[in-house]
Amino acid sequence: MSSVSVYSDNDGSVSVSSDQGDASVISTPSSFRENRFSLKRTGQRPYTFSGSEICTSTSHSVGPALWYELNVYRSHEGQYIVEIKMFNKNGKFKDRNSVFEVSSIEELSSFLEHYDPAGDISNNVSLEGDDMPLSLLALEGIALKIRIEEARNQFKDLAGELLYQLNSH
Repeated sequence: MSSVSVYSDNDGSVSVSSDQGDASVISTPSSFRENRFSLKRTGQRPYTFSGSEICTSTSHSVGPALWYELNVYRSHEGQYIVEIKMFNKNGKFKDRNSVFEVSSIEELSSFLEHYDPAGDISNNVSLEGDDMPLSLLALEGIALKIRIEEARNQFKDLAGELLYQLNSH
């Protein structure tokens, strides 16, 4: 399931949801106004700015071991801020938070279309020492490839829905 909510500043807030499962999740801001945001970034200081949230989306569902949340903001200066959150159900892997800044809707579209979530996936296999059997190393490699493909599929589906909804409004 993926859910996309688009907010419009024309008449307060308009929320549009798109789902691919049995249920949809709709989030609507209390009002569309400029706020101060401090966005968490993995391994970096928070990204702080003034602006408005214009769109949010999530691919969360019961089955997959990971899911994405995308949030798009417009800064007071007119930049678009893209917040990408990847969550893992498996405690072995850490969640990731990234923030990117683009200058236009066209650049936002291009960024989301070309973003490769493979960089979001960590490998927790210790390659130190020579005592790891090749069969275990091969299994870990296959598991990593599966996680990368799942992340790419989740992100691609979610980004496509988000871009469709943004284009529709």
